[in-house]
Amino acid sequence: MRRLRRSLVLLAVALGLSAALVGLFAATEASLRAIEHRESATRSAKPEPPAQDGSREGAYRDQGAAE
Repeated sequence: MRRLRRSLVLLAVALGLSAALVGLFAATEASLRAIEHRESATRSAKPEPPAQDGSREGAYRDQGAAE
């Protein structure tokens, strides 16, 4: 009786771990698909051309830098 109970517990643990691994695999696959979909959507959109006027008024300026 004790051996049967131990076998059932081990079987339940093994099935639980297998289910967890399958779930992690499925979640990773879905995440990778979403990333690929996002990348393909951004590649198909035309990027805006950079400004040609040369002004840098909106650029970051370090206040501690010597001028």
